[in-house]
Amino acid sequence: TNVAMAIRNLTNKQVALIDASLSFGDVGVMMNVAKSKTFSDIAVQPHLLDRDLLDDIMVTHSSGIRLLLAPSTPQESETVSAEHLRAAVTVLSKSVDYVVIDTRPGFDDTMLALMDQSDILLLVLTMEMTAIKDTRQFLEIAELLGYPDEKILLVLNRFNNFSGIPVGDIAENLKRQIEYKVPDEPASVLRSVNEGSPLVS
Repeated sequence: TNVAMAIRNLTNKQVALIDASLSFGDVGVMMNVAKSKTFSDIAVQPHLLDRDLLDDIMVTHSSGIRLLLAPSTPQESETVSAEHLRAAVTVLSKSVDYVVIDTRPGFDDTMLALMDQSDILLLVLTMEMTAIKDTRQFLEIAELLGYPDEKILLVLNRFNNFSGIPVGDIAENLKRQIEYKVPDEPASVLRSVNEGSPLVS
């Protein structure tokens, strides 16, 4: 949500945000959007997916960002396929300037479809050993799948000086440069989430 909001603020161009964490998506909560149509409304009309249908299903945030929300329940998410997601991204990429996609961990068909279509993958990690291990495994699998190194940018979230693991050691362990660091500001982030107002705004 913050990436989408920052792009919108910096460029004033058209931005769409897709919540592809289909079973437990939180973009609607993070953006304080009341109940509206969701991805599951696309699933019932897969052969009609075009810009008009997306315009009807998507909700416009007060910032101007267009939101394609995840289904309301995990049960409804079962109706959304990788093809639905691929088609939605294809249509949106022709009608807006930027498409930002919030995903979930994994390499299933849905995530691979989104990764294939993306220009840049922001891989977010934190300073715990478990997150570093998972990041290393993700990078190894991404390499096996043929994704070029320059497509994946590492974002160190909740950056702090008390974790006990220096950033240089994390980068050395991953054999990758960490391009971006987001400082640890728990109180501000908690307030932004609970108020439904992205931190950058």
